[in-house]
Amino acid sequence: MGSPRSERVPSKLHVFLELHYVFEERFVVAGWSTEFEAGKLHARTIINQPLVFMRKEDGTLIGMTDRCPHRWAPLSMGRIESGTLRCMYHGVRFGADGRCVEVPGQEKIPSALKVRTFAVIERHKWAWIWMGEANKADPALIPDVSLLDREGMHMSYGQLDYEANYNLINDNLLDLSHIGFVHAKTFGRSVTPNGVPPPTPTGAGAPRRFE
Repeated sequence: MGSPRSERVPSKLHVFLELHYVFEERFVVAGWSTEFEAGKLHARTIINQPLVFMRKEDGTLIGMTDRCPHRWAPLSMGRIESGTLRCMYHGVRFGADGRCVEVPGQEKIPSALKVRTFAVIERHKWAWIWMGEANKADPALIPDVSLLDREGMHMSYGQLDYEANYNLINDNLLDLSHIGFVHAKTFGRSVTPNGVPPPTPTGAGAPRRFE
């Protein structure tokens, strides 16, 4: 008989590869479009990759690796100069396409000195980023959430940060059967399984009757 299989704790490498497998070939939300103000650099970490976002002079949002290829300094700590991004470690400057356009102290610019860029598309009030190869990004693959674009739709902008594995968050958000119980005093009051009487809210969460 073989020995029983031991439980393994996923290594950081396994988690990294898993995230890439799930998210690399699809669009994911980087944030609300309104979060990415012009004239500022915005750092994000998506599937364990540090990214930096900035708007070009025409308003187009671009995303690239938040790491200078020279000495790996965070580009999000740099500054924007006429639609380009300058690393504030040694002053190397990059264009919106990721290619180096200036190396202080020398005239020759190595062709290999460039930053990886990603396809970014703004749609339905969100900024979507394709984490795979940019030439494979198909805008038709962006999920239809046009509900956000309807006139009269009031949106409350914000975000929630979780100190938990993303699988646990997905499990919670996709499991609608818990709403009638866990959220019984709020939006889940009228959502109960068949045959189960709706819970009666008490205390601060109880609805008030007006007769």
